[in-house]
Amino acid sequence: MKILFICKGNSGRSLMTESIFNNYSTQNKAISAGWQPDKEVHPDTVKLMNELDIDVSTYSPQLLTEELMELSDEIIAINTQAFEKIPPKYQNKAKNWKLPILSDKPIDEVRKIRDLIKIKVKELILDLEK
Repeated sequence: MKILFICKGNSGRSLMTESIFNNYSTQNKAISAGWQPDKEVHPDTVKLMNELDIDVSTYSPQLLTEELMELSDEIIAINTQAFEKIPPKYQNKAKNWKLPILSDKPIDEVRKIRDLIKIKVKELILDLEK
């Protein structure tokens, strides 16, 4: 199964979800994208993922396309703003995780959000791989 995680910049939450998912899943694959991808991964994302022994330093944020949505079995929007970017024809395979925004938060708060993401991703993997 292919899971697509989406957010605005694809340099924080959606990248964290993708990399955590791919680190723990043995049977499925995740990708991530943003509708306005940043030029590079946020430095806090690199640091926080390194704490989990996951290297995202060479990742390049990618643009969300109709083709990515078409090829995905499930689309997970990081928040409501991202969910609203999903065209109606893909809504039947979409979920809204409603995660907090990372912008302007101190790294300790971002770490808590990363830990929440890790919990949600592990729950998703358990559900998919049972």
